Amino acid sequence: MKIVINGNNLGIGHQIIDAWYAYRQSTSDRYVNQIQYVFDDIHTVTGHDLSIFCDYMPSHLDDKIIDTYDMVLICNGGEPLEVANPFIKHVLETHHNVYFVVNALLTDDHELKHRTIWFPDALQTCRDYWTRHFYPQYYENIKSQDLPRQKILQVITGSNRANRHYFFESLKSQVGDLPMHSKINTELNELADCQWETKEDCEFREWLNPHYNVQGKEISNENYYSEKITVGINGKFGSILPGYFILPMFFENHCIIFPDTGWINNQLCLTEKALKCFYSGSLPMPVSGANVNALYNQIGFYTAWNLLPEQHKNFDSELDHRRRYRNLIDAVKWLWENPDVFESPQFQQFTSHNKLNFLTCKSDAAAIKAFDALITGHLD
Repeated sequence: MKIVINGNNLGIGHQIIDAWYAYRQSTSDRYVNQIQYVFDDIHTVTGHDLSIFCDYMPSHLDDKIIDTYDMVLICNGGEPLEVANPFIKHVLETHHNVYFVVNALLTDDHELKHRTIWFPDALQTCRDYWTRHFYPQYYENIKSQDLPRQKILQVITGSNRANRHYFFESLKSQVGDLPMHSKINTELNELADCQWETKEDCEFREWLNPHYNVQGKEISNENYYSEKITVGINGKFGSILPGYFILPMFFENHCIIFPDTGWINNQLCLTEKALKCFYSGSLPMPVSGANVNALYNQIGFYTAWNLLPEQHKNFDSELDHRRRYRNLIDAVKWLWENPDVFESPQFQQFTSHNKLNFLTCKSDAAAIKAFDALITGHLD
């Protein structure tokens, strides 16, 4: 059996093939020795059982390439569904052999559920940063683990996108004594559209941007990316963005409230924000689209949502963004007024399970097994 892999720009989503190769090795599968990378004539692939073509955020691909390969994997660099372009949407709608490799776990009823390949590369990246002794975070985290966990809730606001500003200003007006950590820029930035939005996503975005008059004001990450920290002698281990360091407040608080990277309904983009909670032993309370907490649970992680009484859990399935935000604020208020819930056996059970799941990266393995099932389906 021969599998041929080719490509143009190779984003980090291409790593899923290397991870899959290792998974097949673990099963003592003999055919892995027949996998070949071929970077020569991308229009001609012969003598194979399966051919795969990979590309990163293409704005165009020749139909001849798409028709030549059994599978075409388009990667968006570990981002949520929002990071796409009209061509990617078009080619997914018109070619059955094209798949989108994204850091977006989708609900079963999502229109792209069977056209996307979930690859949460942040799991492995953060685990390396925080557990390998080549990285300065490893030593910082060891020191922070001795900090007493005496605080209840901490809000971390992140970049000042319009939806985040709307939520946190509303939260502040109703639970004003909540501690908030913010290094955001003072200028509001618009909420960008997505190639795949629910009706509620579209309505919220089209209301929110004019409400704050922020159309066209894009987020500038210039300062953030200029603060990279070089790791290793002569930079042999590359550089790390400051956001990958875990602040002591994650170890000092029982719960961290933060805006998830993806904002649209019915997707989870697993990033360092939640992973910091899992590693440090706090519970995340994500501000995101509908069903995000259910998706965390689906891959074996608990959030503060799991500690809520049933009457405060309904916000997670609410598709209307403004209504969900209002109900989420009520849930946060309940947690703030009932701190004993963080001393419960459930809290200890949830946080211990989260850390073990993160350190073993079981959910990452599940993503690779799902990819293997897709490969097998094309081989049958």
